[in-house]
Amino acid sequence: MAQAGRRLQTMTFEASSFDLRRTLHCAKAVLDDKSQESLWDTNTTQSARALTLEDILEEIQELKENNETITDGAAKSETVRAFGSKTLWRRKQEKTVRRPGVWVQQWLNVFGDFLSSYSGIVEVVKGVDGQYGGLAYGTLSVLLAIPIQKDHYERDIEDALDEFAVTFPRLDSINTIAGGSSDSNNRIKKLIAKAYGEIVLFARECIKYYNDTSLGVRKKIADIRHLLAEIRWESEILAQRRIADLIDRSKTIERELASIGVASRQKQIEDGEKALLELQGLLGIDKADHHTNDGRYKALLDEAFSDVFPDPDRSTRILREMFLTEPSSLAWLNSRESSVLNISGENGGFADDTTLSWLSYAQLLLKSELERDEKVLVSWYFCQISPMMHASTRPWLKDVLSSLFFQIAKRRPGLLRSGFGDFVSLFEGANWRIDASSALGEAGNGLISLLSKLNSDDTVVLMVDRLDQCCLEEKSDMGGTEFLEALGWFQNVANRAACIPFMRFAQDPSHPQHPKFPNGMELY
Repeated sequence: MAQAGRRLQTMTFEASSFDLRRTLHCAKAVLDDKSQESLWDTNTTQSARALTLEDILEEIQELKENNETITDGAAKSETVRAFGSKTLWRRKQEKTVRRPGVWVQQWLNVFGDFLSSYSGIVEVVKGVDGQYGGLAYGTLSVLLAIPIQKDHYERDIEDALDEFAVTFPRLDSINTIAGGSSDSNNRIKKLIAKAYGEIVLFARECIKYYNDTSLGVRKKIADIRHLLAEIRWESEILAQRRIADLIDRSKTIERELASIGVASRQKQIEDGEKALLELQGLLGIDKADHHTNDGRYKALLDEAFSDVFPDPDRSTRILREMFLTEPSSLAWLNSRESSVLNISGENGGFADDTTLSWLSYAQLLLKSELERDEKVLVSWYFCQISPMMHASTRPWLKDVLSSLFFQIAKRRPGLLRSGFGDFVSLFEGANWRIDASSALGEAGNGLISLLSKLNSDDTVVLMVDRLDQCCLEEKSDMGGTEFLEALGWFQNVANRAACIPFMRFAQDPSHPQHPKFPNGMELY
């Protein structure tokens, strides 16, 4: 409770905003009332004016610790004078003859709680004029001593003090509400100051009541209760306004945060697009790359096999059924570990290894099926994009790896936010240009590094159609040995990637130099 006083001291009350002196004029008269000379002498009055909260609390404690009480009238009078002379009090203390009644101890406890609570308001009003502290504490010191002197117990007065002791600490919450100089804030301040004055007047009425049984004390209790209720309602109104202001501020902050979020996401998109453009230039990827255009590739296959498959859609369904009945393909689709699936077969006597393969339909079919699952990241490359393949048009394995890398980065631009500089250094370095073998190694390292940035449970499918048409060195012929080496590159990627990549290749080993790949499917 005492902390309420210290917190309330932070509130500034200007004397000009309400006339404290007029409000407290009657209360101050208690110190000058000649009818109280039986209780006060001149010296005691002057001492009471200078009393502080600590003085009264100390005297309450001494009264609580005293095991005897005063019996003769002279000693009772000296009990009051003890507020001005502790030496006299201790001297009279030695002449006590009986223990105090239970009601005296209860009175001291209730009065102490009330005083600790009320001191918060007193300390605020002292900011206007220091004399008001002495006025309040001096008046209360008389009220403290009179019941003991009179040996008279009044439950109504004690209950009122107990009630006020509970109510006053709530006023410290106004310290966080009544800031500024609005009409509502000023009204709250006036009401608090009025509460100070009413308590002083209440103490005066109590003193008069003990002396001449005046009934004004009950009216004053009612007035204070009404005043406290008014303060409560005013505080609630002010609090509701503050809450409304806080809600408005909160909504404003939410809008600002949403705007910042939109701007941040837009900035990320722009940065990602800029990084992709730079990466596309470093990798030498054509914007209109037909090796990744599945619509164009399907049209090319339909035209090439129009005589064999007059109904491409029906042929696609048949091929799908064949693919899903193969044990190797089912094991590849259901596996949760990195694996490589190779599909091989012959076109028939009318075609050779330079023509398009009907197995390429399986590539398009599987790509369409896998892309339905948003959790699967699919990257593909069509090595043969013309009816006939010539040595001069064979794609370089480095370009295949670079295209797969770029497609993954394009679909997951967030992967480039960390380590983009490392990728730039990789594809700008000397090894990227020094020779075919070094460039191929850098392309493979780049793809592995990018895949390693994915989560361990991410699924990535890399699909390369007609890997047998790819060459390890630029513009070179492709042989069986080179095909095995190219396949080894992808097996290495599958083993080293942090995610779960599934490799799928289609080829047409129609020559005897491919004994490792008979017609059918092989899972590695």
